[in-house]
Formats: sequence, structure tokens, C-alpha cells
Amino acid sequence: MKKLLLVLASLSAFAQTEFRLSQRNPDVGYQYIAGYSGSNLIYLCKAASIQPVSPAISVASATNASPTVLTVSGGHGFDVSSKPNISVSGGTGNWVAINGARTATIISSTTLSIPVDATAFGALTGTIVFTTRAPRTTSSIWSVQFFVYSGSNMIWSGWSTGVPSSTTTCTTSPTQYQ
Repeated sequence: MKKLLLVLASLSAFAQTEFRLSQRNPDVGYQYIAGYSGSNLIYLCKAASIQPVSPAISVASATNASPTVLTVSGGHGFDVSSKPNISVSGGTGNWVAINGARTATIISSTTLSIPVDATAFGALTGTIVFTTRAPRTTSSIWSVQFFVYSGSNMIWSGWSTGVPSSTTTCTTSPTQYQ
């Protein structure tokens, strides 16, 4: 009977859930956005680097330049330090060359450039839109952690929703901490 109990105890030890205590890289890539007040970190936003495809974002204007600068009414929602991949469509006539997958350089909250030489394209034709799988700060996909300081000493840290969850936007001045 003792041998049977020993065998059963040994078998149950092998059926334990595996866990790992390490600082290994996550299985999914993440984009982080940090906000500072002076040298103090006041918020840290985190979202998966690849999101579901966004709804089409309409382009209000495009420059005849190299690179081409696209202007979006109402803002594109990308962090100014990001270089998102976008998929452009809707260009017709000479502007058909703008269509395709591009890496954008963010200029401002409403403008971005793409590596297309449009100097000889003439007047904009077509209805240009783009989609992306990059995280946008205006989407409710971010986990936002806040930090509170007394002088230069951090005295509190917490999540915008009370727990880490990907349900918050990441604006340049989030204030909704609990």
C-alpha cells in the first residue's frame, strides 16, 4: 500500500502546471509610450504591437513632394515617435503609385509622410484612405499605468482601471487613474 501511495504521489507531481520565473521576452511584441513631467515618469502605456485592422482612415490632402505628406482630418491617432506600417489605397490616375504597404513617419497629430515621390503626380485624384494594424493612441487597447511622486520620490503606482487591462486610450495627458 505504501508503494502505491508513493507511485500516485509521484505521478501527481508530474502533472503540475509548468511555470517559469524569468525575465524572458514576452510571446507578443508590445509598444510602450512613456509620459514624463520633468524627469519623473508619470504614465506608461502598453499595447500589443499588432492590432486588428483599423477602419479606413481618410486622407484629406497629399503633397506633390518626395516624400509625400498625407494630412488626415481629425488626427490619425499614432504616437509621434512611432513608425507604423500602413496600407494605402484609393489613389487613381497618376496617384495610383501611392497605393500599397508603406512605413509612415509621423510628423504631427494630423500629418505623416510616406516614401513615395509624388512630385510629378499633379492634382490629387481618387479618394485616398489607409488602414493599419499598428496601435493607435485613440483606440481603447492600452494598459495605462500611472506614477505619483513626492518631489523626486515615487510614492504610488496604479492602473487606470484599477488592474492591468487593455481597455484604455493612451493620450498625451491621461488623468483617469484610481
